[in-house]
Amino acid sequence: MDSRKRLWNIMVSPPYNIKPTIPMYNRLIRHYARVPSQYPEVNNRMMEKIREGSALLLDTLREVHRAASSLARAKELAKRVS
Repeated sequence: MDSRKRLWNIMVSPPYNIKPTIPMYNRLIRHYARVPSQYPEVNNRMMEKIREGSALLLDTLREVHRAASSLARAKELAKRVS
C-alpha cells in the first residue's frame, strides 16, 4: 500500500474520522491517474475513489439545490408579507 493510501485510511478512520472533500478526492484520483495503468490494483483503487467522489459531488449538488429552492421560497414569502 502506498503512503497516500495509508494516509487516506488513517484520516477517514477513528480517531480522526475526517469526511473527505471533493478537492481531497481530486488530489488522490489525480495521483492514481499518474501511475502506469499496468497495475490493475491502482486502477481499481482509482475507480473506487472516483465512485466515492462522484457520490459526494451528487450529494453536495442536491444540498445546494435544496438550499437554493428554500431561499427562493423564502424570498417569495418575504415579498408577499411586505
